[in-house]
Amino acid sequence: MFFDELDSIAKARGGSSGDAGGAGDQVLNQILTEMDGMNAKKNVFVIGATNRPDQIDPALLRPGQLDQLIYIPLPDETSRESILKAALKKSPLSPSINLRFLAQSTHGFSRIKISDNVYEMFSTNLQQSQSFGSSFKFPEVEGGAGGGGGSGGAAQFGQDNKE
Repeated sequence: MFFDELDSIAKARGGSSGDAGGAGDQVLNQILTEMDGMNAKKNVFVIGATNRPDQIDPALLRPGQLDQLIYIPLPDETSRESILKAALKKSPLSPSINLRFLAQSTHGFSRIKISDNVYEMFSTNLQQSQSFGSSFKFPEVEGGAGGGGGSGGAAQFGQDNKE
């Protein structure tokens, strides 16, 4: 079983005011009860994903529950360049576009943030009837969880950014 955004259903108990009469606590208690019954079944894996492991109830992180935390970092520069190459694979870009520079400019971005920005870049440039010959504008990037970083504004990449 896979629980995405685990922190939304498994918050630490006791501190949730205004959560519909403890509904969150009831959900967490039910999850813990069901997981206790799975220990006998060796072929069941329970995996949870979260950006906020600090908010998970400690009972869910004890041995026999979700007892192994695996941190998956944001992509490094080489990985971001690979993500950009994959996202732009079928796009009509000039060879003068410097993907290494773009990868350097997206420090702190997640894979999805990079892909979303590539999609937005093409949508914006197509709406403005711009070609992708020698340059293109990468959209403004907002800071925040899962992606921020970068220069904080629109950036143009083209022949001036060759290295």
